[in-house]
Amino acid sequence: MSNFYYLENKQNDLCYISLNYALAGRIYANENAIYAQYLYNEGLSDSFLKKLQIRAIEMYADIGFFDFGINMLCLKKELDYALKALEESLNNLNYDNLDLVAFKIKSDFALENDNNNSLSAMNLMQNYFKNGFKNGYFADYQNYKLNDIKNYFDSLKTKPLRIVASANLNAVQEEKLKNLSKEISFDYEKLEINASFDYGLNKDISQSFITFVCPLIMHTLKDSACAKILSFILGGGFGSLLMEEIRVKKGLAYSVYAHTLSYKNNHTLKGAVQTKNESKEEVKKIILDILNNNELITKEHFLKAKEYIIGSEVLQYQTIAKRHTIAQSEIFSNKKLSYNKELLECIKNTDFDDFKENIKKQDLSKVCFFTVGKNG
Repeated sequence: MSNFYYLENKQNDLCYISLNYALAGRIYANENAIYAQYLYNEGLSDSFLKKLQIRAIEMYADIGFFDFGINMLCLKKELDYALKALEESLNNLNYDNLDLVAFKIKSDFALENDNNNSLSAMNLMQNYFKNGFKNGYFADYQNYKLNDIKNYFDSLKTKPLRIVASANLNAVQEEKLKNLSKEISFDYEKLEINASFDYGLNKDISQSFITFVCPLIMHTLKDSACAKILSFILGGGFGSLLMEEIRVKKGLAYSVYAHTLSYKNNHTLKGAVQTKNESKEEVKKIILDILNNNELITKEHFLKAKEYIIGSEVLQYQTIAKRHTIAQSEIFSNKKLSYNKELLECIKNTDFDDFKENIKKQDLSKVCFFTVGKNG
């Protein structure tokens, strides 16, 4: 059975091809997965890379929490060569570059460490998930083992391989991609979580960087539609409940946001805010109070959220690149093509009473915080 999904593109001569090796991401392979991404992006053999460059073929790896991906962009006239190169790319890795890769990862990790908001978010999710979850940047890259990295690349041959193509393919090209894909029955595990913690990292800085997360129930399309509306009401920018209370009324922060974010079968409300060190406890209390009081939500909030979501979603389909990204997200999350359009239609058809009844199932009291800032 084919695991290939084709979006015909007759608007221009660009071809977007995305490969997704399921169950090969950070939570399964940790440092080897990150090494694989860096090695693919930094360590393709010089002769192989030059052949791609003269044909303006772009090829890069992208590691996620659950999956390993390879993305390709080229002109239609170069597609035959690009497809052949795509198949051969994993056999053209320069393992002599591993020390260089280790240095690059170390440098990027140092940059992430200096980004306090990113540091807070990484620590938040590392503590939120129970089962050995690592964000990747916290792994030990100085003690890499060559055989482990080679074995990781070999293991990709046994993984489910889903392919999404946005291009104007001929029959031979389409068949080639169908044959390259690999259908293996699988599902993503639901990760166990730690609920309701408040952790922090003491750092001598003038501001506190707070990130927070709590679980959401999104079993049905209606659940997902209502959760999306709810997240916008809570933290979707100016006019949201968090922004009004924390910035407009209290003047405790310049910005605060919250949005839905899914890790396959784990669905969350995730947000962030930056405030003065002496205000961090007050800000966290406000977040808890607002997340646990659905009575604050009015019909006006609901209608404004719906209007914004419906208006902004239409813009997401303007270009072939955006449509390809949406298709990737749908397929690689084990959803069907057009899921986002069905979700938008469900949002349109949801009235205020339906929404208020649906969000009763959400328990937003299990909020987890991670703060990077100065104690005392």
